[in-house]
Amino acid sequence: MLQLALAIWGIVVLFTGKLKVSSNKVVEGTAARLLGLLMLAPLPLAFMAGMAIGVWAAANGRSIDDIRMPLMAADVGLVIGTAVLVFGIAHAIGKPPGQTQFPQPWNPNQYSPPKFPPPGPPADPNNPYHPPQF
Repeated sequence: MLQLALAIWGIVVLFTGKLKVSSNKVVEGTAARLLGLLMLAPLPLAFMAGMAIGVWAAANGRSIDDIRMPLMAADVGLVIGTAVLVFGIAHAIGKPPGQTQFPQPWNPNQYSPPKFPPPGPPADPNNPYHPPQF
């Protein structure tokens, strides 16, 4: 049930591109969509782990009823760990609503170009090995 709720929320975030972390923190855009995709990760991971454990149990002659509680604990731990990871990242990168998620784009006129090559010392007229600079 917890896994399904996280997956549905992940699909909503994936399509809307907006993850509200708290009343004063929001993640928008590509970062929110990547976090929504990460919310969907427990589904295939739990499926692969369940298949691997099922094959191991069948190969060793054990019944699934013997390992039902460890499987459920692993599934709940996977979902809670993913939720903590997603909301930890979202809390770290979240901005107040209305503020841009990323810095302003680069302005080519923001910085003056450096003088290249840098001016050297004036030429010594008495040095025959140093060519004069024009």
